[in-house]
Amino acid sequence: MMASRKRLTLGDVGSMLEHVVQHMATKEDLEEINKTLDAHTKTLGEHTKILGEHTKILGEHTRDLNTIKNDVKVGLDKRLQLEVRVTRLEKKVGV
Repeated sequence: MMASRKRLTLGDVGSMLEHVVQHMATKEDLEEINKTLDAHTKTLGEHTKILGEHTKILGEHTRDLNTIKNDVKVGLDKRLQLEVRVTRLEKKVGV
């Protein structure tokens, strides 16, 4: 069973057009959006530049940290080797 369809009247069309006209953007609205968009685009560019600088610094710090980690590992290995040598010498000398 099909529901009966309501016929669209000129009054209905007029109401719909009135709603559209009340809610549509004007040229001035679009110009204001473009001004705001330009400002936001400029700000985004500045933030992107700063982020790039911070990323570079972070990369440098990461490399420095890896160098320090490697130096600590090498230093620990040398210390352990020296400890073994000293222990052997102490046994020979009788300390």
